[in-house]
Amino acid sequence: READKPLEKRRYPVFLRIDPVKGKEKISAYCIPIYGKGLWSSLYGYLALEPDLNTVKGLTFHKQGETPGLGAEIQSRWFQEGFKGKTILDEKGRLVSITVLKGKLDRSSPQAAHQVDGISGATLTTRGVTDLLMKSLMMYEPYFTMIRRGGVEHGRR
Repeated sequence: READKPLEKRRYPVFLRIDPVKGKEKISAYCIPIYGKGLWSSLYGYLALEPDLNTVKGLTFHKQGETPGLGAEIQSRWFQEGFKGKTILDEKGRLVSITVLKGKLDRSSPQAAHQVDGISGATLTTRGVTDLLMKSLMMYEPYFTMIRRGGVEHGRR
């Protein structure tokens, strides 16, 4: 298991979207697999981040076995669209991830940049989404920090 290895030896998949810009390659997104437990099943998806490695470009779940009309709503467009533009770092650059609320987002809240609307009747599933996002991002944060500091070019050592 990668998580059992020393930090400097760990290898996790990172997918890059590279666009040609004026004859050069430019990374337009970093995408990582995300996975964890919901209420009834394991949840599998992908989280895409903008090149700043802070702003969410998109989120999708491709496999889940949650209750239709409740927890299975994590695959709905309205839920996934809520993550776009959210940020995973606080104002001091610390990883805070994104929290799925129980209820509606208060857009005037100081934490609104790191929160999304919950799903009525799916509290345990959405708690699982919150947990899996933090756990997945924690695995990648040392690598992302190196990129943010300019220590890795085009996501390669």
